Amino acid sequence: MGRKKKQKRAKIVTYSDSQPDRKDIVLAERRSADAATVGWTLAAMGTLGALAFRWLVQLIIASTADPKSLPKVANSMPALMLFTALICGILAISATPFVYWLRRIPPPWQITAAIVVIGLTPLTLLILNW
Repeated sequence: MGRKKKQKRAKIVTYSDSQPDRKDIVLAERRSADAATVGWTLAAMGTLGALAFRWLVQLIIASTADPKSLPKVANSMPALMLFTALICGILAISATPFVYWLRRIPPPWQITAAIVVIGLTPLTLLILNW
């Protein structure tokens, strides 16, 4: 009296077989909206990084006892970083309406406010240093 063992066959699930939830379909963003959002935040982070590097170079220049010991490029680095931050900030500010236009669900207002403040900071610094 031998029992035959039933072998379970593994069902291969492909992406076409699985149906996404209805909630996922409603909340999904288009690829263009995702790309615009990523570019928007990268421009803001580029602005913030350039401003942080500018501040660090200015701190190093101010803390050096002998300014002649620094490389020649050190004196022009803050201006270059301000220019870089200005370009990235303009990109971040100008991308804000496009992100709102492309997305189905707008980004949180706190993120938008932070990106606008970050984008306006280099312009403010340029006006105050003029």
